[in-house]
This record gives sequence, C-alpha cells and structure tokens, in this order.
Amino acid sequence: MSDAEARAVQSQLNDIFELIGRMRKVDTEGVEPMSHGQDLELRLREDIVTERDQRSNSYRWRLRGSRDSIWFRR
Repeated sequence: MSDAEARAVQSQLNDIFELIGRMRKVDTEGVEPMSHGQDLELRLREDIVTERDQRSNSYRWRLRGSRDSIWFRR
C-alpha cells in the first residue's frame, strides 16, 4: 500500500471513528431497543408439517450393505 493510499484509508477510518463517537454521545435513556430500523412486524407462519417423512427411504439408499441399497444394484 502506498503512502497516499494509507493516508486515504486512515482518513476514512478516522471519519468512521468520529461518527461512532458522536453516536455514543446520543442520550438513549428510555428508548426501547428495536429489532429493525423501521417499525415492522414479522408475519409468522403456522408450524405445521407440509411434507411426509421420507428419512427411511433416503437412508436406505445410502447404507452400504443394505440389500436394497444402490451398492447391490445390478
């Protein structure tokens, strides 16, 4: 990194630190924390099963030694 680039980066970092310092000085006493910058509500979906359980099928194809596995197909 050249000296000119280093000075430019240092200037940018100093600006960032100055902004952080100004933000830390703001009195936030009594301000309720927000989960988002805008007052939004997340829509929740019902927690219901939409697909059938297929674990036994998928594991059978992966197990070496199973008579129905892909390793014994001819």
